[in-house]
Amino acid sequence: MSSAELVLLAANAVYGTAYVAMRPAVDAAGPVTLAFLRLAIAFAIIAPLGLGARGAAAFSGADRRALFWMGFLGFTLAMALTHWGLAWSTATNAALLIATEPIALVVLAPIVLGEEGRPAVGALALARLSEAPAWRRVAVRELGPDLWESYERAS
Repeated sequence: MSSAELVLLAANAVYGTAYVAMRPAVDAAGPVTLAFLRLAIAFAIIAPLGLGARGAAAFSGADRRALFWMGFLGFTLAMALTHWGLAWSTATNAALLIATEPIALVVLAPIVLGEEGRPAVGALALARLSEAPAWRRVAVRELGPDLWESYERAS
């Protein structure tokens, strides 16, 4: 496994556990404010690297504007919608939904982006998904402002 793949694996692990921490933050700050604050902090950390780039890695003014708007509208809006969903659902549901992202990425990247795909990885991801256990909700009860859902493995 390459170092880039290890970094992506670590980032995905951190991102996947973030929903538990995001739930109280969404309640405190609101979905849009939290999305903007998270991305502003990330921008403050990453911007000096991009602004100091020279040579082939340097971005033109038009590229910088396009990257800003792509991040602001594309990523901030998506994150705000994620936060709104989290405000109306549970952290468990959000984590389960985000678990489909890597599978979708492996399957769709070669189709949509034209990237070199690894057919075996895509097939394996889909096969493993089909082997995931099925769960059946058996009870729902209120626990403060949240719902406590009980599940059992379906036979």
